[in-house]
Amino acid sequence: MKILISLFLIYFNLSPLFSQLNPKLNTYYQSLYTAEDFILTNQFDSSIYYYEKAFAMFPENFVTDLNNALICAIEADRYELTGKYIVELLKQGVPRSYFEKKHYFSRFVDSQIFDAMYEPFDTKIDSFKIKLIDSMLVTDQYPRVNNMPDSAILAIDMINEKILEDKIFTDGLLPKSYEVGVQIYGDTILVTSNLHILMVHQVRDDPEKYGKFYNNNLEHHNINPLTYFSQAQTFGERSDTTNLGCEGRIFAVIESFGEDAFTCCCNLKDQVNKNRAKYYLEDLDRAIKKYRFSKTTKLPFMLQKHVYGKWEFPDDKKLEDAINKRLSDPNYVRFLEE
Repeated sequence: MKILISLFLIYFNLSPLFSQLNPKLNTYYQSLYTAEDFILTNQFDSSIYYYEKAFAMFPENFVTDLNNALICAIEADRYELTGKYIVELLKQGVPRSYFEKKHYFSRFVDSQIFDAMYEPFDTKIDSFKIKLIDSMLVTDQYPRVNNMPDSAILAIDMINEKILEDKIFTDGLLPKSYEVGVQIYGDTILVTSNLHILMVHQVRDDPEKYGKFYNNNLEHHNINPLTYFSQAQTFGERSDTTNLGCEGRIFAVIESFGEDAFTCCCNLKDQVNKNRAKYYLEDLDRAIKKYRFSKTTKLPFMLQKHVYGKWEFPDDKKLEDAINKRLSDPNYVRFLEE
């Protein structure tokens, strides 16, 4: 039976399941990060080289990377690759209307470089699983929005857990978006899916179990490091050897305190980078560079990397105390927007 785990309990789930990184996965993610590095300097041909290197390693790839590779192919006039990337996005449930509505792509939908968008293709999308996940989310939210007691919420979570294990997971692995699609709102791909929302509550109910579960999914290429990152905040007790961001509670890399912002440096930064490397996450400097780029570029790349955390304070005194605490900490420096 699932039990609620007290926050003071020490967990060991953030230790990797394997003694060292999977060399294939490490090469894969380093290639993707290098492709993104070249995006920052508008070297789109070089980006494509590294995207192609990564994509060749696995038959199915993540929608954010395919979206970015498609933009690079268009910007570099590598139209022979656009069809391949479009089809892979369509296979993950990205509708044709996404390309027709998003201004950047809409300019090309009637041209030959987007011909693949209108050609038939095979898909593994499982409409039964999609409908089941949607209905489970309704059930999941009902006791929460109606302020029902914790016992009622836990009872619903236990029912949903059984359905997830019996009907949604395959051999203990999450379905990929090639099977359950992606969430689309207008002309925006939403990385946070209904399944992800359900899993947040499962993880909070049993961090020890799902810490191991997400480690396994990461190693099987069923999720990417950012999905792992977003769930790992609730796996266990925060410590210098487990934090994946500068601020342990939410793993923020950049903390906003009103008009002030901070990021970590020195010993803390070195330790966080070591922690992140265990889970194929790029280092903090890379993540911050891409965050800055995403704030200025007009191209619809998906690069923000979940680095930003904004804190709200009940009064000016608490805000001032928080800022002074960061100013006096040798492991933090002010973050300045460029």
